[in-house]
Parts: sequence; structure tokens; C-alpha cells
Amino acid sequence: MVFDLPVHVHEMTRRLFNGAALVAALGLCIAVTGIPGAVAEDGTGHHKRGQRTPHVQVQGVGTSQAVPDIAMIEAGVVTVSKSAGDAMARNNTRMVAVLAAAKAAGIATNDVQTSALRLTPRTDTRQGGQDRMPNVVGYRAENRARITARDLPGLGRLLDALVAVGANVLNGPHFGLTDPNAARDAARRLAFADARRRASLYAAEAGRTLGPVIMVTEDGGGPGRPQGRVMMLGAESAPIAPGELEFTARVMVRFKLLP
Repeated sequence: MVFDLPVHVHEMTRRLFNGAALVAALGLCIAVTGIPGAVAEDGTGHHKRGQRTPHVQVQGVGTSQAVPDIAMIEAGVVTVSKSAGDAMARNNTRMVAVLAAAKAAGIATNDVQTSALRLTPRTDTRQGGQDRMPNVVGYRAENRARITARDLPGLGRLLDALVAVGANVLNGPHFGLTDPNAARDAARRLAFADARRRASLYAAEAGRTLGPVIMVTEDGGGPGRPQGRVMMLGAESAPIAPGELEFTARVMVRFKLLP
């Protein structure tokens, strides 16, 4: 059954529904602006919901330098022969001499580690066509060891001694620190001081006072990188320049802004 209501009744109903929708909408906005944690001071020490704490967030960068005290090198032997067994036998003999020379130079046993051991065939493709297998003409044996040297002034003499007994592969040196934490912490302190300096500048320009730290986040800092400081070691041996290592730290700091 359908009732035909007067026009003024339809208008009243429409206004009631619109008013309810408006209240619902206002209620939703209040809930959104009243998100917990979004607060700001109102000047009396109290916090008002729905506003963020005035703050300044900056990145600080710090760099420190340190003289390396260790060097990592890779020394090895490559031999070739027509037979695999002969290639390995010759390689073993010379590599034993290389390791003995490292020990005689003062390298500790735990500072020597085998890094590669390979035996690969040597082929001649000139004797085969597209449909023929490569012709094996010999074998190549390779044995390498990673050595940590802690006597940097004697590094040049160490390299000379390794080559003298048969080492024909040398990689490095890569310089480092036995304990890099002190150099890294120095860079972190400089980075934080840089962040505070920048934040103080921005606060002053904004007419505010820099407040306490709200948040600190450390970005990935760079590892120790060699720099240009040159110091030649071993006047009568292989010239080595250890230089300096550079450590970089980056930190993101958020400071509260006070009136």
C-alpha cells in the first residue's frame, strides 16, 4: 500500500536524513584528527590531541681518519703441465714453500687461510671445428692463500720473500684496523655534533629554541676507505703505501622545538 504524504512531510524527512549524515561526517573527522600520538604543546605544558609536536629533523655527517695497522694480501701459485697430476704436484711443492716463507716472516698460523684451489683443463680450439670437442692440451693448477700481515713496516719484505720461493700470484694489499670501533665511534660523534649544529641554526632562524632529542636514526655509514696519506715502507723491498683509512657516519636526528 502506498501513502501519498504531503510535501512538507517529505521536506522534513529530507532535512532529518541530511542532518544525520552531517553529524556522522563530523564524528568521523573528529576521530581522524584525534589520532593518538599526534600531539602538540599548547604553551601551558599540556598537549592537544590532533596536532604534531613542533620539531626540526636534520641529517648529520661525520668523518674520522685512522692509520691502518693490518694488511690483507692474497698470495698463490699457478702451474701448468700436460698432465693434471704433474700440474698439482708442482703446485703443491711451491705452495708449501710459500706458506713456509710466510711463517718464517712472522705470520701466525691463524692469519693464513686458503682462499682458492683450482685445477682446470687447458684446451686448444684451433684444432677443432664447430662440431668437434675442444682438444685438451694440458692442465692449470692454482692455489691461493689469504694472509693477514700485522707488521706493516715488514710488508714489503714479506712480499719479496713469497715471490722468491715461488709465488707468482699476488693480490692486494687491503688495509684495515684490528679494532675499527674507536674510529667508527669518532665518526658517529662528529655526525651527531653536525646534526645539532644544523638544527640549532634552523631553530634560530625560525625564532625558536632547540629542545631535547626526540629520535635518533643511524644511516649506513661507509667502511674504512684508503686515503691519500703516503708512507713508503721497506726502502729495499716492494714499496708499500698504507695511507689512512676514512670512516664516515650519517645520523638522522629529530629535535623538539621550544618557544
